[in-house]
Amino acid sequence: MEPSSAVTIHFAYSVAPGGLGDGTTAIFEDLSLIDSDDLRVFELNSALADPEFPAFLARAVNGQDDDIRVNAIGDHGGGIGHVAPESFFVTRFAGSGPDLAGSTPTGVALLIDNIEINPNASFGEINWTINDKLRFIGTAQALVPLPPGLILFASASLMLAAWARVPRAG
Repeated sequence: MEPSSAVTIHFAYSVAPGGLGDGTTAIFEDLSLIDSDDLRVFELNSALADPEFPAFLARAVNGQDDDIRVNAIGDHGGGIGHVAPESFFVTRFAGSGPDLAGSTPTGVALLIDNIEINPNASFGEINWTINDKLRFIGTAQALVPLPPGLILFASASLMLAAWARVPRAG
């Protein structure tokens, strides 16, 4: 097998826990990465950019911690894949559900921290490595802050209740 000179990486929700990727949610599957793509960011924010994008976002807000399968495949074959719960990819905000339920994601960004491709690798040598991050873009579910006076009122109520229970001489 000839060493690869480019790598395709894609993300898809699993059809079942730990299962194969659901092709109807596969994103970035047409993105071919090369050795000089270090520190690049690729964004999706519409079905025009990727037809499966709306289905991917719909799963991101369904209230379940679904599995996401990540596959990286060389252009001449060979590849790796792993599955992780979407909570691995999502920074949770206080008050949010197991995924992005209640938030409004509008896009996803693939950040390529580092990619190294050795098209001259011989059999048994590492042909390529990639370090990447997937990030959701949008508006997170906001916490509703308590009015400042409510904390003082609650504290004063507790003090009055305790004062009312103190025995008095009389």
